[in-house]
Amino acid sequence: MRLRALVLLGALTACFDEPALDDETATLSAGAKRGVSDRIKAIAAQYGSANPLVFAGVPNHETGLVQCWADAPYHCQGPYSAYCGGPVLAGSGDGACHLQRGGLGIYQFDAGTHAQTLAAYGHGILDLDGNVWSGVQTIITKVRHCPNTPWFPNDAAVVAWLGAATPGTGEYETFLTAMAWCYNGCSPTGCSNHWAVREKYRSGAQQLIDLFGWDYWYGNGDCGSGFSTVYGIRAKWESLGGCAWGAPVTNESDAAYGGRFNHFDNGASIYWTEWTAAHEVHGAIRERWAALGWEWSWLGYPISDEYTYDGTPWGMQGIVAESEFEGGWLSYVFATGELVEWPR
Repeated sequence: MRLRALVLLGALTACFDEPALDDETATLSAGAKRGVSDRIKAIAAQYGSANPLVFAGVPNHETGLVQCWADAPYHCQGPYSAYCGGPVLAGSGDGACHLQRGGLGIYQFDAGTHAQTLAAYGHGILDLDGNVWSGVQTIITKVRHCPNTPWFPNDAAVVAWLGAATPGTGEYETFLTAMAWCYNGCSPTGCSNHWAVREKYRSGAQQLIDLFGWDYWYGNGDCGSGFSTVYGIRAKWESLGGCAWGAPVTNESDAAYGGRFNHFDNGASIYWTEWTAAHEVHGAIRERWAALGWEWSWLGYPISDEYTYDGTPWGMQGIVAESEFEGGWLSYVFATGELVEWPR
């Protein structure tokens, strides 16, 4: 994971033939990656970029979007980071950790030793937002001055050009070459694995498309809400009617024990785990489950959608709505408004 520091961000920078140590094993949860991606999108937007994926795919290849050593402790410890509450991630591909030569943070800034890197880039890169700000600017500068890219009069022209560099375009292929050549230091003629490195940057971006969907990066979320569903929740949501059923009011996020959830504007939620699949909860039953502590409560996760039946044989008056959970049932009696808890 190596990235040479720019002497001056606005100056022409050399392309160093030093391979990056891509870290496909340094994984964050999808929810944690979503949080980092949200910050990259927000900061890229402040540069005027309509294509945040080009700024996110690079660090996803470099580090799996890991900023803090605690999330990848098999690599080296960098300097203390208040954001991390401990060491920032440092690359382990530049020799023994005690040499303190690994790149720092999700973009793996590297100007030599850790002290030299901080002198070149500033201590702000120890914070996630600071690392992203510097990462976005560095990619812009690398693209502007790499030998394979068009001539650009200024950074604004680079940002505009990158806006068209979406996967599947010629601009995107040019961008991948620039990243392998002038971000990673592996030139097409001087580096035997240039094309393999180039494809790893493609893979870093594609993984983020697979995780969060095309609309997350290039659209306005599901139903124009600005929020998106993915994974098993998306399939369930679509089976219920998609936007006609309800638009998400949150991005899909991590829940307890590796689960996932989304809330929707119809007052419903969908929760998913590998062992329960995805199920919706709504109305009074959802309100009681929330009051009890959601999936952290004694009920656990829902294992059915809400269904109705005649509760008279069980001592309830008329039609009952019910949801089954891992730990029991919640039943709502329409005639009386009573909500009954049934432990398993």
